[in-house]
Amino acid sequence: MEIIGDKIHTITLGRHVFSLDKPLVMGIVNVTPDSFAVRCEDEKSVVDCIAKHAEEGADILDIGGCSTRPEAIAVDVEEEWKRVEMGLKNAKKYAPNLPISVDTFRAEVAKRAIEAYGIDIVNDISGLQDEQMLGVLTKHNVSYVLVHNGSINNQMAVLMHNLVHKVYKLHRAGVKDVIVDAGFGFGKTLEENYLILKNLEAMHMLECPILVGLSRKSMLYKLLDSTADKMLHATCIANFWALQKGASILRVHDVKETKEMIKIYQKLCGESE
Repeated sequence: MEIIGDKIHTITLGRHVFSLDKPLVMGIVNVTPDSFAVRCEDEKSVVDCIAKHAEEGADILDIGGCSTRPEAIAVDVEEEWKRVEMGLKNAKKYAPNLPISVDTFRAEVAKRAIEAYGIDIVNDISGLQDEQMLGVLTKHNVSYVLVHNGSINNQMAVLMHNLVHKVYKLHRAGVKDVIVDAGFGFGKTLEENYLILKNLEAMHMLECPILVGLSRKSMLYKLLDSTADKMLHATCIANFWALQKGASILRVHDVKETKEMIKIYQKLCGESE
């Protein structure tokens, strides 16, 4: 990671070094039968999703095998790994040049993904709840997405205190490239989600790239009294706001539309493409 002044300019993801002067798009590949939005229930749909994301210009693929939506039924480690491995195998085949993130809160799944497929990023929605996760990260020197999970009691200070403590713990252990995610939708009320989004720039004090995962989430469709499948426009609006507040990585289901939104954002900001 390269920091000049108060701005992060580059991040290393495995063998890939990315400039953060332009926002990155992380394409979601949910290898699950019960995700709340786009999901891949068989190998053909997994391949189609990966190929589509790659063709539309995704910078990163995020592969998960265990739905984390509210009321989702948890699967065991072996079932999660079976799904994740299907995604990883096809990502390496159909998008070999893209960095791969594994969306898991289990250290064992992260370890297998790193050792068997050389993945670049662990995206952990639990925020280090698995006691073995830190050891896996330090041993294999991969990047880590630290997600805040839980209520913030309507106070940004609660969010920041939690993340500051954990970023320090990760850096002290030797994890160099930490990405922070406020955890929209994870244990938070509608008002808490919007409080964080409104004040997202506060997270710059962590001196880590900011990832936002707003795509088709309930904080959008509940506010609009609608459903996840109709939230493309709302997602783009919310992500536009997040970019204005300094987000560096957008985790989305809809890569093409997000890339188009970024192009408009950069034009309005006077930034080069």
